Parts: sequence; C-alpha cells; structure tokens
Amino acid sequence: MNVESLIMAIDGIDESMISDAITYEKTRKRRKRCYAILQYVAAAAVLAGIVFGTTNILKVLNRDNIEYYETPAAGQGAINATVVEIREGKIAVECLETFTGEDLNDKRLLVSLDTLSDEKVPDMKVGDRIRVLYIGGIKEADGELQIGKTISIFLLNSKGEVIDIGKK
Repeated sequence: MNVESLIMAIDGIDESMISDAITYEKTRKRRKRCYAILQYVAAAAVLAGIVFGTTNILKVLNRDNIEYYETPAAGQGAINATVVEIREGKIAVECLETFTGEDLNDKRLLVSLDTLSDEKVPDMKVGDRIRVLYIGGIKEADGELQIGKTISIFLLNSKGEVIDIGKK
C-alpha cells in the first residue's frame, strides 16, 4: 500500500470516528489505579489502628504508669501502704506513699476489700506492702479516714513493684 491509497482509505472514514479516536481514553487503567490506591489507604488505616490499639493495651497493662495516679481532681488515686490490721471485709493500712499529692504519709486508712475491678484481692497478712487504687477520694467517717471505693488492691514486692496474681 502506497501513500495515495492510504490517503484515499482515510478519506472515506467518518469525521466523528476520527475525533472520537483522538479523544479516546482507556478507563480500565484509571480504575485499576484508583483501586490500587484505595487498597494502600485501607492497609495503612488498618496498620494505624493496630499500632494505636496495641500502644493503648500496653499502657493499661503497665500498671506502674496508670494515668489516674496524677488526677486528684477526678477523685481517683493510688497509695502504697502497709497492712496494719485485717477486719471483716476491710483492712486498715498505714500509708507509705501517695501518687496524687495528698499528704497521707504515716496516716491510717480503712480500705474496703470489695473491689470494682476483676483483679483478685490478694491474701494479705499484717505487715504486707500493698498498692491500693481507689476512686471517690478519702473521707473521714466514724473518726477514721476511709477510702471511697476500692478499684484494685495489689501486693508489692521488695522493690515496690506489683505482684500480679491474676483475675477473679
């Protein structure tokens, strides 16, 4: 086929077909790119959720860094104490250290053994060091200081670290 016959063949083509051919775009590739981008965005969102969730779980499991130690305005707190007396459903403790800035050192407090959490209440004896997490502040009742509501009670080792005894 020479140039003349090619020009004659093109001359017989409808103008609208030529203009459609010039403006034609493949939509499949564009759609495939959109789906690929969406897949990457979805994967990144899932990964971010996993990282965020894992860090929050680790914060909760690391009891030595619980944020409510430093929020006395919310009526929550924690103390390290020594058990001085065991009563029916309560223990009397002598406060060694507070985490909320309250001046309770060397003061005697009553702590309920009815806890709000699903942590086991440890078997305690006089002289054991414990950590008490509480809510509702500390009030005076019947001439004694009492912790509002006990969240959890933990035994402490010689270094002052929590000894995990499990769930109820």
